[in-house]
Amino acid sequence: IFVINLSIMIILPYLYFLQPTAAFIPVKIEYGKLDLTGMKKAKEKFVKDFMEILSAGERCAVWGASHQTFSVLGFLQEHDKILLRKKLLFVADSAPFKQGKLTPATHFDIVEPGKIMEEKIDTLIIMAGGYSDEIGRIARKKMSFPGNIYILRSTGLEKIQSLKL
Repeated sequence: IFVINLSIMIILPYLYFLQPTAAFIPVKIEYGKLDLTGMKKAKEKFVKDFMEILSAGERCAVWGASHQTFSVLGFLQEHDKILLRKKLLFVADSAPFKQGKLTPATHFDIVEPGKIMEEKIDTLIIMAGGYSDEIGRIARKKMSFPGNIYILRSTGLEKIQSLKL
């Protein structure tokens, strides 16, 4: 029986469910041993990158209330709950049946996307799997979102430039 650190198990949904072409994270299995060094390095880089983005922003929000977002926020809360609570104001989602509820474990409000502009969010992190590019276009073009936009990809967080969408 292999015992795996709980924080590594929590990041597995991030590493696997992000995109249909999830990044390869090297895991070595030898007789009686399981080497998760590659997964640990990927986890540490992801946490560092995400926390740097939150630190740089004044008013941050996530767009996408899905299992992916819930897993990632729960995982990040274990690393720096104070920064996460201070900088991340809410999770937005277009689905009316999700709005007015709270995210599991982290208890962020799930609101309609119009709140992003109302609350003058300066950093938007999109975690919506296959819908992420479409949401990025909506934020930039239809909503004229002026701040920084990041999309969670299988390789990590990608900053989106206004003309690339």
